[in-house]
Amino acid sequence: MPTTAGRSACRPVDSKAWHGHITQAVDGAAWHNGHPLDQTIATVRWEAEQVAGALGAPVLPLLCVHDTRIPWDEIYVDNVPVLTSARLLALLRSLPAHMDQVADVAGRAHPPPAPPRLRV
Repeated sequence: MPTTAGRSACRPVDSKAWHGHITQAVDGAAWHNGHPLDQTIATVRWEAEQVAGALGAPVLPLLCVHDTRIPWDEIYVDNVPVLTSARLLALLRSLPAHMDQVADVAGRAHPPPAPPRLRV
């Protein structure tokens, strides 16, 4: 799963190559071609929780869909952004570069293994 860094948190991006359209009701429920997004959003949240646990840092979930029409190119389903690829690109370009900080956090959470000892 690709990961991006935002102002205060890491954002794992779950990407789906879906066709068709996503609709959203006034109560916030969303569907892809008539199928509820509940399970997909739950999975995106779970993935973000796993990354947060591994990094020991805040992680915010994000779902990007390709070849799919979304109202306004961006909706929120249970506080999870669901974006078109064009909108994701605009979002990423608007964020300051923090990948070095993400790499530092990841390196502290999971240091590289010590080199093997050579027997002489």
